[in-house]
Amino acid sequence: MLRNEEREGLIRTRTIGAQHARGDVVIFLDAHCEVNINWLPPLLAPIKHNRKVMTVPVIDGIDMNTWEYKRVYGAADVHFRGIFEWGLLYKETEITKEEAQRRKYNSEPFRSPTHAGGLFAISNKWFEELGYYDAGLQIWGGEQYELSFKRHI
Repeated sequence: MLRNEEREGLIRTRTIGAQHARGDVVIFLDAHCEVNINWLPPLLAPIKHNRKVMTVPVIDGIDMNTWEYKRVYGAADVHFRGIFEWGLLYKETEITKEEAQRRKYNSEPFRSPTHAGGLFAISNKWFEELGYYDAGLQIWGGEQYELSFKRHI
């Protein structure tokens, strides 16, 4: 357990955690996230093959009355990727036809230029090489773009 000596804010706290982590991969999940059976292997396998890959889990919803899982995006074979828009709010669109055809299996990872900032896995070494998060970021909002842009530049 690591505890900050003073209030640092969410984003700097993630960086501090990564700097103290001993594992090869760091995984960030917001406090409101819940994982299910076999959630970890799909996040780790692509990183094992390419340490400069960042993986993001599929996000399902949970019905507030029945606690049942429900698809957020409809059919199981429809996948969405993050996009950039000038309002700096995270938004998604369906993956391109070319990207869908490139994949052999429905469970295969797909490329996305941006990601939801609160849940992802990344090689700790690669995160360090990217410079972690910008130290000026304190609270959520914008970190998904900041890290996405660093990955692509």
